[in-house]
Amino acid sequence: MGFSFSRAPAVKNVVVLGGSYGGLRAARLLAEQLEGMPNYRVIVIERNSHMNHLYALPRFSVLPGHEYKAFIPYIHVFTGQQSRHLIVQANVISMTNHSVTIAPIGGQVDRRDDILSSLGCVATADVQTIPFEYCIYALGASLPDPINVWKPWKDVDAVQGAHKADTSGSMSRIPLPLGSKISAVRWLQHAQQQISALKSLIIVGGGALGIQLTSDIAELYPGHSVTLIHSREQLMPLYDVEVHEECLRRLKELNVQVILNDRLDLDSVKHPHNDEKGRHVVKTLKGHVFAADAILLCTGTVANTRFIVDGLGQDVVNQQNGLIRVLPSLQVTRQPSTAHLGTNSSATLAGDMSFGNIFAVGDVADAFGAIKAGHTAYYQGEVAARNIFKLIKDGPSATLEDYVHGPPAIKVSLGRRHYVVQEGEKVYAKDDGVDDLHVGVMWTSLGFTGEFDMHQ
Repeated sequence: MGFSFSRAPAVKNVVVLGGSYGGLRAARLLAEQLEGMPNYRVIVIERNSHMNHLYALPRFSVLPGHEYKAFIPYIHVFTGQQSRHLIVQANVISMTNHSVTIAPIGGQVDRRDDILSSLGCVATADVQTIPFEYCIYALGASLPDPINVWKPWKDVDAVQGAHKADTSGSMSRIPLPLGSKISAVRWLQHAQQQISALKSLIIVGGGALGIQLTSDIAELYPGHSVTLIHSREQLMPLYDVEVHEECLRRLKELNVQVILNDRLDLDSVKHPHNDEKGRHVVKTLKGHVFAADAILLCTGTVANTRFIVDGLGQDVVNQQNGLIRVLPSLQVTRQPSTAHLGTNSSATLAGDMSFGNIFAVGDVADAFGAIKAGHTAYYQGEVAARNIFKLIKDGPSATLEDYVHGPPAIKVSLGRRHYVVQEGEKVYAKDDGVDDLHVGVMWTSLGFTGEFDMHQ
């Protein structure tokens, strides 16, 4: 059983690889634009059965009772006359400049078609190759271990250094289908239990993830000893110094030990020794020594570019940062793209037509200095979708839209109520946050209205 791809001769596919913030926005906008073009179909390839709201995962990996809210069914993504469009749960295994090959999710347990269909997606039963006229590559970046719900249990325990008894009983031995809501929810529950059992933690990385985890743990478990180590002098270095100052003030208020401008000695992390209390002993490059029950690494994400590199060649990636080279139109190119070209992309593409049908958005794209964030991917997805529609409607001579990134924008939680915001040049802090981070807003943005059950 499962999804069996068969292409009618008159149907042309627009394939979107990845169903998160950027890919999903592009797919929905394309479906709207192609309303009167029944010979075109949008196909989203996504390994998860639900949209994973990544920005809620740090909070829900610490605070119990809300974890199920982070995983949203795709059932309302395509509605009404858009039913010809598909979301297929599968793994991408390879691609060319005109096709993508997919395979079933490994290790699935009891993945019945009727269950997936009720969630708004279908599954592939075997390896299949899907031809496309256009493709949007939106596979994002690898998740840091503390929120990587695809990480096997044994690896999670190893990363977190959890030497305490597993209070979840047999939970970690229950075979669960990877990419399912139940698997991800159990993963977060397991993380909550591990964190509650630990008495001391070292968190490495002073970006949004590290700061959010640190502040939530320190507030929820004031008896824990929590240390944050950051390699630079400024927390959140991509944003104004006022953001750093508010984060630092709040962390100190929560009795977090903050070490700046220093790095962990990786040898001491890979080969730690234990003290008399059984804690891992590690040291920094500047010689500081710390002992803790667990080490949470919130650094080192890598863009998921393997499939496009294998299919199109290594030269589509900027070797300095590992990101996919794009034109201002977000079309994939072999040309260096170190700065915004400031000219219309249709003219720029004239000497580089090889991949004019493939676009890259989100954390994989080398998009002229744009900060990696969900809202960035969202707006890039819109530009890519509009440009594909222009190419479908007007052909290769279409005048395409250039992507121009906006000013810095971010909201960082600093505990259950406190947070800091930067909107352009404006930075401010407030204390009216909620435990579930207003995750319901994301559900309504994906088509849920009225009262709905977030357990689905």
